[in-house]
Amino acid sequence: NHTVLHFYRCMISELVHANITPVVALWQPAAPHQGLPHALAKHGAWENPHTALAFADYANLCFKELGHWVNLWITMNEPNTRNMTYRAGHHLLRAHALAWHLYDDKFRAAQKGKISIALQADWIEPACPFSQNDKEVAERVLEFDIGWLAEPIFGSGDYPRVMRDWLNQKNNFLLPYFTEDEKKLVRGSFDFLAVSHYTTILVDWEKEDPMKYNDYLEVQEMTDITWLNSPSQVAVVPWGLRKVLNWLRFKYGDLPMYVTANGIDDDPHAEQDSLRIYYIKNYVNEALKAYVLDDINLCGYFAYSLSDRSAPKSGFYRYAANQFEPKPSMKHYRKIIDSNGFLGSGTLGRFCPEEYTVCTECGFFQTRKSLLVFISFLVFTFIISLALIFHYSKKGQRSYK
Repeated sequence: NHTVLHFYRCMISELVHANITPVVALWQPAAPHQGLPHALAKHGAWENPHTALAFADYANLCFKELGHWVNLWITMNEPNTRNMTYRAGHHLLRAHALAWHLYDDKFRAAQKGKISIALQADWIEPACPFSQNDKEVAERVLEFDIGWLAEPIFGSGDYPRVMRDWLNQKNNFLLPYFTEDEKKLVRGSFDFLAVSHYTTILVDWEKEDPMKYNDYLEVQEMTDITWLNSPSQVAVVPWGLRKVLNWLRFKYGDLPMYVTANGIDDDPHAEQDSLRIYYIKNYVNEALKAYVLDDINLCGYFAYSLSDRSAPKSGFYRYAANQFEPKPSMKHYRKIIDSNGFLGSGTLGRFCPEEYTVCTECGFFQTRKSLLVFISFLVFTFIISLALIFHYSKKGQRSYK
């Protein structure tokens, strides 16, 4: 479709002229036809091994036509492992690897770009942190959700051992095996590790709610009633982002990481999108903690999403009457960017109102106020007790006389 290709060429070049770095995703699951051309979808989509070859041809065209302006490429953006067969996942990994090697061999030297896959990586937290069963369940879900596609690329070149052992235990032998050539093709086909992250899910090993119980993985999913939730019941758990980044580093080493999507839906009719303001502020803070305190090699963060037109109820801009209108959250996000953090020069004074001088003589008493009050109480009680004893002893003596 030369018209669409021309549109993207113009759009990307204008972004570059505006000093905005474009990041291009070649494929994302979407309706209809899983985001694939109808001709491929009707012949099995990702179930068909020829789709991987077609994807490589398509990637070659995009690199050739758009690579002059693009330095960051995503082959597959957020493939949904919870709605994908093992066979489809196998072909999808091969398609990614073919595109990566194509770029590495033909275009990298001239275009000097980077390319990888972007995985959805929501955090899975054991409902009881002291339960070994809950910890094992959480690790199992993480391997099926993230490790399924991550381990072959960033790890061993094969599917996770936890995943294969579990399926063998369930007498499910549908998980394919990589040939030696496929392992060489897939393993190491990355320049960075990219993830999208939205929420955290609690898991338990005991069956409590059949509606939220996964019989296949034998896991009970739940949520904490104290957590904030969006209108679509997505839990707001900022610390989950930091945990998943640390888990990924523990599994695959100190790789350059990007958070390519992080956001939440909000009430489209509310004047103030206060939930998104809270969400962005706290999730950015957790990303900052991962970068500064945990020394995660976090190279970029992308808030989701720009407008409600492309992502209903999730945008920083409303779209109505053929025009865009910024929501209050846009102002707050912009303030974080302009301040390069959370404290601007105008707010610093409120946190440091005056200089305090240290009183060396009273330092002992200032830091031990509670102890001094308790000792004073004991002394006071002791004096009162002595006075009462003395008073009644004198009274007894007078009565005897």
